[in-house]
Amino acid sequence: MNSDSFGLYLYELRRRRGLSQKRLGELLGLSGKAVSKWECGLSMPQSGILPRLADVLNVSLDELLSCGWEENWKGNNRMKNEFWNRVDSAVREKYGENPPLTVVNRLETERNELQNPSYYFAMHILGELKELADSTGHRFTVYGYRTTAFAPYLLGLNPVNPLPAHYYCPKCRTMEFVADCTDGYDLPPKTCPCGTPMHRDGHSIPPDVTVQDPEYYGILTDCQFSESATEFFRNYPGASETPLKNNANKFHFAFRNPVVYLHALSQPIREAMFLLERGTNTSADRIDYLAHDILEDLLNADCEGLPDMGLRFSRQLIERCKPRNFAQLAKITGLTHSLGLWLDNGKDLLDSGIPLDQLVSCREDVYCPIRDAMIRRGCTDYGFAVTVMENARRGRYLKNGMSESDRALLLDLELPEWFIDSLCKCKYLFLKSDSVRYTRDSMIFLWYKLRYPEVFWEVMKTYYDEMCSRY
Repeated sequence: MNSDSFGLYLYELRRRRGLSQKRLGELLGLSGKAVSKWECGLSMPQSGILPRLADVLNVSLDELLSCGWEENWKGNNRMKNEFWNRVDSAVREKYGENPPLTVVNRLETERNELQNPSYYFAMHILGELKELADSTGHRFTVYGYRTTAFAPYLLGLNPVNPLPAHYYCPKCRTMEFVADCTDGYDLPPKTCPCGTPMHRDGHSIPPDVTVQDPEYYGILTDCQFSESATEFFRNYPGASETPLKNNANKFHFAFRNPVVYLHALSQPIREAMFLLERGTNTSADRIDYLAHDILEDLLNADCEGLPDMGLRFSRQLIERCKPRNFAQLAKITGLTHSLGLWLDNGKDLLDSGIPLDQLVSCREDVYCPIRDAMIRRGCTDYGFAVTVMENARRGRYLKNGMSESDRALLLDLELPEWFIDSLCKCKYLFLKSDSVRYTRDSMIFLWYKLRYPEVFWEVMKTYYDEMCSRY
């Protein structure tokens, strides 16, 4: 064990435990400077301190002495390289050998920012799980902050494309980005010069909203595959299982080195979709849920029987807000799932004349206006925007009030008073990618309802009440 390897290992263990150098030193009866010297490779702890250090860092003494993290470094690098090789292959397959700059730039941003070995370990496991799902005809959706990135979308782990609104030709791979459109689902139908109907996609989700929370991922799927996924995790090397809170029949699967938490949950909406696909012999991947009649029915609140959009609160908001397009429907989904953004907040702002498009409904609605204002001031780093977003989404401004310095900075950026006051009433903020996914699911279910009504109602009479109870 050399001092450099030990220092790197100690830094990683301390960071995973969420300890500062000063706090770790206090727990050991030492100063933070001593810990700093260890991590920099300038000195080593005395042998008498090592058992206590191992205990505080939640590792065995043997693992601490052997720098177990260093032993896994090659494996972690291998997983990282395999992940990006798969992503690069998916990019070439979808966008051709010379993808547009927007695609390349987004991927390079993620490649540079996503450095945590735990992320690549999680993606490696989820990639294996997807192979299992594909081989058995099932599907699953992964939720967690890091799955809002472009790379997991390319690998089929999340159906929401975070790129700006664009057209895409599946035949000749032509791409056309549309600057004045918020959401690609709102683009009018278009035919490629090669004669192929173009896909409409892209939901304008910035990469910067990915926060550095623990690597925690949930797998949402139907009941049958949920059991298969649980068994898959249970038999995976290094996994330890603990019951989920309030559900003794479901389990977290924790991996300590690197630290990842996973669990699989059967979700009524996934079970119902699975049965609709089987009952109609029509995969949800092949339907045109952007058809004009689908969106029109949703905009008119004709949502009876649908998950999420069919709930009374959602229908009331649709009737009150009168959305005109998919982007505004997704905004309403965010309002229904966030806490503290509608009553005594967004509703009053809407009544006062603030447009629906400007209301805060998700984390990106906080981050993006602040980031854009900072860009206009010539800023190139947007840490303040992330900090405000995090404080709002965790309800810190509601509990503790907004500091005078934060308010002064927001006013200096020329953000309106109503926007700042809205943040101070927020208890919790939904992710935009989840708002898009939930709204997309409603459109898929509406397609089955309009095209196969008998099968739809046969399935939904079993699952609708359970779906409503989950929301």
